[in-house]
Amino acid sequence: MAALQTSRTVEVAASKAGISTRSAWRYLGKPEVRRAIADAQGQMLAAVTSRAVNGMTDALHTLEVLHMDAETPAAVRATAARAILEYGPRLTELVTLAERIEALEERIA
Repeated sequence: MAALQTSRTVEVAASKAGISTRSAWRYLGKPEVRRAIADAQGQMLAAVTSRAVNGMTDALHTLEVLHMDAETPAAVRATAARAILEYGPRLTELVTLAERIEALEERIA
């Protein structure tokens, strides 16, 4: 499992694990292995998403500072303003969609 998570290909993972590529593919054919890999990938994605969300506050602050600083070149200020205007509504839309999906899933369950 660890070799699969840290390798670009099954062949490389097999080599790291000391098994043949054919054995690795057979191993990957097992439903319980596929579930374990999917769970591990889900955990990794959750960790990365958490880091990204935590960094968003600092990134927004940087954009705000650039946008508000009169000494910042106009092109940079305009780019910062555009980013704030463009991505703010997108984020709001994504949060709203996530809430709606969650509500639908609760109704179905």
